[in-house]
Amino acid sequence: MDRADHLAAIQALLADASGAVAAGDVARALDQAVARLSADAPRRHSARLTVEARDAGHHQLTLPADVRGVPGLEHPPDQAPPAALPGGLWRHLPAVGLVVIRAQAGPAVGDEVLAHLVSPYLLSDTEATVPDALAEPLQCLAAALLLRQLANATAGEEVSTLAADTVDHGGRSARYAARARDLAGVYAAAIKAQVPRSACAARDLPPRFGRLVSRAYGGPR
Repeated sequence: MDRADHLAAIQALLADASGAVAAGDVARALDQAVARLSADAPRRHSARLTVEARDAGHHQLTLPADVRGVPGLEHPPDQAPPAALPGGLWRHLPAVGLVVIRAQAGPAVGDEVLAHLVSPYLLSDTEATVPDALAEPLQCLAAALLLRQLANATAGEEVSTLAADTVDHGGRSARYAARARDLAGVYAAAIKAQVPRSACAARDLPPRFGRLVSRAYGGPR
């Protein structure tokens, strides 16, 4: 699913609130949701990398851009059972995007190593790495962020109810907030299914969303 499809899906989730949200706000909410997803359940993938010369005692692997972690290396690749390189023989240098391997570890210059990688998701006009299984939760989170903003913006409204000739102090704000909670719950449930409890941090979500994610993980109510 490309970026345009995600943006259209978010607009559909906003339903009657879509007219109150600018296209630029939807795009920013999607970017925020991608960043949140990348923190909560980052992309885990593998790549075959060629061993390069470094110095007399070490070789190196040049990592793809944006790699945040290297959980493991295998050499030779695709062996059954996997031939994992012991962690004491190599080291990830995230600041320079390299893995340094001790020369005596086994792989020679020119060999291929299977690297297991952790990266943020990409969702641009030209590249999309968000899996289909996480597309709907991502869209729900983006829509929830927008609806929460609308709920805050309309919190002071008073809506006349003609039948009772009274004032409804909830109005649109309450509806937006309720819809935001429902959509944030979809995201929280999906993340709970993807990662262990300790890996999901709710600290960067708005307060109400943070409480919702905490509840989904069995935290305090």
